[in-house]
Amino acid sequence: MPKENTHLWFAQRLMTRLQNGDLPHPSANLVLNQPRMFSLGSIIPDAFFYHYRARGRRMAKVLHGSDPVMRAEAFSFMVVQAGEDASGRDQAFVLGYLSHVALDATFHPVIHALSGRRPGRPSSGVTRSLHRLLETGLDRLVNRTSRYPDIIAPFLADRAEVLHILAGHAGLRLGDVRGALSNQLLVSRLAQGRFAHKLLSFFHWPPALDLSELRNLCYAQLDEEDGFDPDKAAAAPTVWTAFHKVNWDRLFERAENLALKLFCLCSEHWTKRLDFAELRQAFPQKACD
Repeated sequence: MPKENTHLWFAQRLMTRLQNGDLPHPSANLVLNQPRMFSLGSIIPDAFFYHYRARGRRMAKVLHGSDPVMRAEAFSFMVVQAGEDASGRDQAFVLGYLSHVALDATFHPVIHALSGRRPGRPSSGVTRSLHRLLETGLDRLVNRTSRYPDIIAPFLADRAEVLHILAGHAGLRLGDVRGALSNQLLVSRLAQGRFAHKLLSFFHWPPALDLSELRNLCYAQLDEEDGFDPDKAAAAPTVWTAFHKVNWDRLFERAENLALKLFCLCSEHWTKRLDFAELRQAFPQKACD
């Protein structure tokens, strides 16, 4: 991640700049003609983290390039498959997906560092929990208007043929894609209210039952965080002290540049100016999660 809302906000930022002509780009019409498919693509990789079976959660790794079998092949695979779609839906979806890849690739090293995860080491329960909290904080910081449940509906995924092709290769079954999105939608709605946070807090009794990772998905948790509000002095330095020192605007600009670079590679491949071998070599070779 960042959270779904942050990915949506970033996708909308790209769409707005493409529409205004701030970012002249050959892919602009694809994005602007299919805004909902572009938006869906921007949040789809994280949807599978919410799937209740291992095969669904594996799909999340496939889309982030960290599956041990497919590795980073999903990036170029999606682009090639989308080139066959004359409607433009799959292409817009893939461009949205690549905006997700660009944002994750840019932001995850910073979030990992703030959460205390060491490079090359797996996440611990503590670092995962803090990772979720930092992403919730980032979402509140940049994105107070766009709310995921109001924009994306699970049925939209039925129109993304390229997604179902990849899902079939990854071993998913009929209904798994929509099921993952439905779960994501439910969790996103619950995270925005206070009831889920109160319920999780009531049952949170570490170490016997540690629900901190789930609590940190809730926006209400930020109200309890000393130091999150920059206008209120914290009693002592916290993780939010380092959080507020990060130049998030610069990181978003960097992610935007990477997204546009990936969009250009797609356009060149879809117009037969870049063959598959060149596309594969130019695309990211590392996982973005």
